[in-house]
Parts: sequence; structure tokens; C-alpha cells
Amino acid sequence: KDQPKQTLRGFDTFTLDYKAPWPVSLVISRRALTKYQLLFRHLFHCKHVDRHLAQVWQQQQTLTRLVSTAGGALTSSYLLCARMMHFVQNFEYYMTVEVLEPNWATLETKLALATTVDQVIQHHEEFLD
Repeated sequence: KDQPKQTLRGFDTFTLDYKAPWPVSLVISRRALTKYQLLFRHLFHCKHVDRHLAQVWQQQQTLTRLVSTAGGALTSSYLLCARMMHFVQNFEYYMTVEVLEPNWATLETKLALATTVDQVIQHHEEFLD
């Protein structure tokens, strides 16, 4: 049976990759890099959704100026878009400012106190988990 073709856009295939030279590869392992890729992909997708919602909102602003008699349907879609934008933007803020930045600051503090490579690896893994 014919399977429907899935087309991938550049957005879907965009990844973050890094080939860590030795001895950095001891800390930034393939497993750690995979975790960074998952985190990057999630943030990238959220930003992509945010940009699309902003474009829809701009189109709605133009449409409401042109058609002032659209009534309830346009108002409902406008409110839905505004609520979705509000949620996505607050979710992005939470992920970056409330989660990533404090954990990064904690990692920096722990790394400054680390005396062995094993401690650096352990603190880095704790940060990623």
C-alpha cells in the first residue's frame, strides 16, 4: 500500500551539533549533546510557534481595520490568538528565565568549586538532568 509522503521543511531538520575535541569531549559527551539538541529543538519550536502567532495577530489587526462589521467570529479568533500568544510567550519566559538561567548560574558556581574532571562531569550531568 502506498504510504503518504512526509515532506520535511528546513525548520523540521534544523539541529544543533558540536564535535567536541579531546579533552572537552569528556564533559560534552554524545549523550550530553543529545540532551542539548532536545532542549534547543524544544526552544526553537516554541519560538517558531510564537512567530507564527505574531504573524496571525498582525493579519488580524489589518483585517479588523478593513472590516469593522465582522462581529463575534473575528473577535473570538482574535481572543484565541491573543491567549495562545500570551501562553507561548510566558512559557518561553519560564523556560529561559526561571529554569535555564538559574540552573546555569548554579552550574557555573559548582564548576568554579570543582577540583577534578569527575566532579565537572557530574555537575554537568546534573545540570542537564
